[in-house]
Amino acid sequence: MALPYAFSRRMDGIALGVGYLLVVAVHAGLYLRLNPSILKVLPFNAGAALLVILAGAIGGVAAYWLWAGALAVLVFSPLIVHPQSRFRISPAHFVERHGAVIIIVLGESVADIGLARPGTS
Repeated sequence: MALPYAFSRRMDGIALGVGYLLVVAVHAGLYLRLNPSILKVLPFNAGAALLVILAGAIGGVAAYWLWAGALAVLVFSPLIVHPQSRFRISPAHFVERHGAVIIIVLGESVADIGLARPGTS
């Protein structure tokens, strides 16, 4: 819910970054149970999340550069580290997971709009 104002309100930018860092930590913790190779990828994911938090804290034009830096870290990290283990890319899995995320986000947005509507109780 912080995403629409992540660039214009500092607290929303910081909240988005902290939420993203929490997702990275939970993902890494759960994935670690099955595949220790996540520890090779974790610094890049956490670094990108920290750049997003910093972008939220600083704001202005610098925030755009920090967001671009976070994106660059995630895009180019596979060129730097090669986990070389049981990481397997499955397009069907990505489609399923991202579809579920979109359904949840849209549902939460509709609920938020309904709760914020004046005159309802």
